[in-house]
Amino acid sequence: WKEAWTLTFVIAALTALSSKAGVWFAVALGELGNSIAFLHDAANTHPLQTILTNAGILVLLVILKDAGFTGVRNLVSTTLHRKWRGWLDNQFNQALLDGNHTHFHAQHGSAASGIVAPDNIDQRIQESIKDMTGGAIGLAMGVLGVATSLYFIGENLIGSSVEVKGLEFLGGYGTAVLAFLAVAIYVPLNTWIAVKLGRLLERLNVRMQQAEGSYRSELITFLRRSFHVAASHGEDVQKSMHDRLYVDIDKTWGRLNIVNTS
Repeated sequence: WKEAWTLTFVIAALTALSSKAGVWFAVALGELGNSIAFLHDAANTHPLQTILTNAGILVLLVILKDAGFTGVRNLVSTTLHRKWRGWLDNQFNQALLDGNHTHFHAQHGSAASGIVAPDNIDQRIQESIKDMTGGAIGLAMGVLGVATSLYFIGENLIGSSVEVKGLEFLGGYGTAVLAFLAVAIYVPLNTWIAVKLGRLLERLNVRMQQAEGSYRSELITFLRRSFHVAASHGEDVQKSMHDRLYVDIDKTWGRLNIVNTS
């Protein structure tokens, strides 16, 4: 647990630094634009030096953010992902291989009590755990990134805010208020759209996992009893089963592609 929380705090710190670097990048980009715009201004005594300096700072910030903060954060987050998955995998294996023969009972369920056996246990351990842990870490980093970006960008907006004509009652916070108003309108709308798409993606991803798991399970079962299939000349029947199972994969995959590109 100490290692997990340490990695989590490191990811949080790197996410905050990456957000701050994004603000530095925006400011440096503005400075470069200004230096180009005022290239022939009489007050600009060293135009070329100013442009090269601002461009160099911009390049350094890109390297610092992408190769530094973001790159290291990716390494730390994948390490946390790997260790979290390993811990959960160990927990599942201990539960399956306990003294009560859970691995056997879990595949048969109980008709008397109405308990249905879970499908594709191998897929749940191998793929579902991996997807769940990776998705949770990615979601947490995304939420934290939005929060830190909002804080740092808001701080910069307030610091550079000026009065807006027609909105004098806001004083020097005119441009900052307008920017926050635009964010207040934009974010809820896009969040609502993202939630709708997310629910659809969730259903399609679950369906895709079920279809892939059923197809893989059938292939495993077929290879284990390939002698019986060969002895009974059941290749045509087996092929029709494979085709029928793959149709489900293909249809679900097509729907996923439509949603992902929309």
